[in-house]
Amino acid sequence: MSMKDKINIDLFASSQGAKAIHTLPILVDATSTVMDINSSANSWWQAQVIASGSFAARGLADMRNGRDLSMQQGQSAQPAPDFIVTTRLVYELYEASQVPGIRYSDVGMANAGFEALKFGPAVIDFDPNVATGEMYMLPSDSLKLVVHSDANLSIGEFKEPTDQDVRSAKCLWMGNLVTTNRRRLVKLTGITA
Repeated sequence: MSMKDKINIDLFASSQGAKAIHTLPILVDATSTVMDINSSANSWWQAQVIASGSFAARGLADMRNGRDLSMQQGQSAQPAPDFIVTTRLVYELYEASQVPGIRYSDVGMANAGFEALKFGPAVIDFDPNVATGEMYMLPSDSLKLVVHSDANLSIGEFKEPTDQDVRSAKCLWMGNLVTTNRRRLVKLTGITA
């Protein structure tokens, strides 16, 4: 569980650690250098960043704009992002924006709540490590967590230190977050209530 938490924290770190996986805030950016390619000098390597604002005033419009920008990056129309991750506050603002349009034929369903929210084909979720006011719209065909087959939480040999009554072993994980089409990755910033 601690390894899972560490990887999750690294995914949303605001700066790139020397031996850490690539972070979403850096991968989904229009100015950072990724894989030795400076996106400020190479517009074809820039992710889509939308300066948002009040969710009540423009949140859904900015989400539609982000979806459309992601779909237009390439030779032909691309599939829409299929995963959206944001903060709990923005998630709840989106959830509240959907309630007026919902019609129930079974009152029991309304009382039970929802397991997942969607925006088009995209599942929306929240993560405590996403920076305040941010939302990531991610197409799974352009973003992958690649894991080394020989170091996917592999456990080494257990050893007993001579001065302790314990056994310990190394647990290895090697991987990185990579993108094949950075232009399709979208980030909304500055989202407020």
